[in-house]
Amino acid sequence: MDGGSGIDGWQAAKALWGIVVTGLSVLGLRQMDRIDKLEESRVPKTDHEKEIERLRADHQRTSDELKTALREQRQETQAHFTRVFQRLDEIADRVAER
Repeated sequence: MDGGSGIDGWQAAKALWGIVVTGLSVLGLRQMDRIDKLEESRVPKTDHEKEIERLRADHQRTSDELKTALREQRQETQAHFTRVFQRLDEIADRVAER
């Protein structure tokens, strides 16, 4: 080195390293902004749990209503078949009496 105003290898390496660190810092800040935005848009855990409980209760109510409706339908069908079989027995008895 002659002590002049030229740029040597070490200065070039330091400048390149500064550029790399600056670039990484900018990318890190962008990532932090994205994380902050995601956290702001996130639903609080308590609200999420309340919604799950509401959905479970709604599911249970619907399930109970369906079970009740099916039970009623089954009883109604059984009553209809009983009347049909009674009527067939009456017809069979009349045919046997002739």
